[in-house]
Amino acid sequence: MSLVAPVLEVEGLHTFYGDSHVLHGVSLSVRAGEVVTILGRNGMGKTTLIRSIIGFTPARRGAVRFLGQDITGWPPFRAVERGMGLVPQGRRVFPSLTVRENLEVAARGHGWTVDRVFALFPRLAERARNRASRLSGGEQQMLAIGRALMTNPVLLLMDEPTEGLAPLLVREVGGPSVKPYQPPGYWAYLNFPPREWQNSSGKDLYRRGLYTHWQRQYLHPALLAFDAPSREECTAERVRSNTPLQALVLLNDTEFVEAARALAARMLREAGASAAERIGLAYRLVLSRPPRPQEVEVLSGLADRHLAEYRQDPAAAAALLSVGAHPVAGDLDPCELAAWTSVARVLLNLHETITRS
Repeated sequence: MSLVAPVLEVEGLHTFYGDSHVLHGVSLSVRAGEVVTILGRNGMGKTTLIRSIIGFTPARRGAVRFLGQDITGWPPFRAVERGMGLVPQGRRVFPSLTVRENLEVAARGHGWTVDRVFALFPRLAERARNRASRLSGGEQQMLAIGRALMTNPVLLLMDEPTEGLAPLLVREVGGPSVKPYQPPGYWAYLNFPPREWQNSSGKDLYRRGLYTHWQRQYLHPALLAFDAPSREECTAERVRSNTPLQALVLLNDTEFVEAARALAARMLREAGASAAERIGLAYRLVLSRPPRPQEVEVLSGLADRHLAEYRQDPAAAAALLSVGAHPVAGDLDPCELAAWTSVARVLLNLHETITRS
């Protein structure tokens, strides 16, 4: 056990909104250099916990100790003065101030500077003279993080830290349409003139569906399978269906097989050596919850069976890993990567994964 005192200690917090009991005896600690993540579905109390720690919504019972001092019941500004920073839910930037002014208003004269924040978020440097109200959601989130860093916090609390931020592969917002993977010959019946779909390359293969090229009524097959309207007439409410074809798209379309391979690589690199640890990581990444014992048992058996099959037929493993343009991880056992890709394909096919409820 470490002898270094935690930077933050939360002990037995009980927080209420009126008569609604939201936090039930929550305890945690954070030591210097640690990153502690709170996972859970919407409405589980993650924001309430952060608000209780910094003082916006004081707990009725329990204690909060920061840098060895009991700060239970302190107003938020005193917690900030002592070295606690906050990136709030909803960003809360000052809309009438420019990017630079938002950062300067939080400056405390040492440590983090405006230039240092711009080095961390080059996009903010490009928009330095723009008002915060003119920024995209992702840019506002960068600004909220930068503003919190300008207070030189000892501890940084981040509520929904990735909200609005683009994935690492594709940072920019807007731009021309892209053409992700599509079955060959899909445009065979288009004439005047005859045309052929050419897949995009690089990062343009991984942009959101919002940017997918749409050729009149010939929308992308994956969008069509999941009930995207044809745009031939106004659609007030989108039809929702549950069909075997959708399951086949999620299991076999190039973009989903490739995504499963990337998820499997993370499972092998970032989790422990046991199947339970790898499945646990995948569930946290995909579903934001731990797996149930029976789920671990089923998926572990699947991984074992597929690993045995791929050991006997390495060519089949190579064929699976060759799907998609993303480079195959050279540091991982191909048969093991292929087996865990099969597990990842199952997870990405779950109703719980693809349906927002």
